[in-house]
Amino acid sequence: MRSSLQPAPLLRRSPISFGPDMSTLSTPVSKVQDYEELNDYFRQCCLKKLDHRVAGKTETVAERFEQDKAAALALPDYAFDPYASSEAKVVRQPINHLS
Repeated sequence: MRSSLQPAPLLRRSPISFGPDMSTLSTPVSKVQDYEELNDYFRQCCLKKLDHRVAGKTETVAERFEQDKAAALALPDYAFDPYASSEAKVVRQPINHLS
């Protein structure tokens, strides 16, 4: 079993499809077994950057993240449902052959 602190190997066959034949593109594609493993890999990449300082900034990424968390809005008490239904009627117009 893979330790949660090690990034996922990137050169395995993946049961997850990442779009059309990605092997023909010049950008490398992560090869993982499932989304959990992919999330673990991305989490480890992010954790490695916590002490990084962006050029021109005085704070580290971790310090900026703490500032962002403090300023973020709380989640609402209810889930947002983006689904909206409405009835529509299709009306066919006669074709004008004179124009």
